[in-house]
Amino acid sequence: MIYKIRTLLYLHNILLPLGEYIGTQGVIEGTFETLSAIAMKRFNDDLTGKIYLTAGAGGMGANQTWAMKMHGGVCIVVDVNEKNIKEKESKKIILI
Repeated sequence: MIYKIRTLLYLHNILLPLGEYIGTQGVIEGTFETLSAIAMKRFNDDLTGKIYLTAGAGGMGANQTWAMKMHGGVCIVVDVNEKNIKEKESKKIILI
């Protein structure tokens, strides 16, 4: 099965599409660079204290939390699959 996931970035009442990916090829470097580009374009190269809202803790979801943390912001992840959240929490990838 191939899942297409649409990710949005919500910062200071601005909703920005980050694009789509298929499967789990999203890696932390690409996520970090995408957030860097948004920071440079919209937020004076600084995401400190910003909130990143996304859905899905599986696949790329874990990369998003780390990438935003590396930028000094906070990532809020919503997932309907409790197993995904518990797995990432047990690995200390996300905090509850």
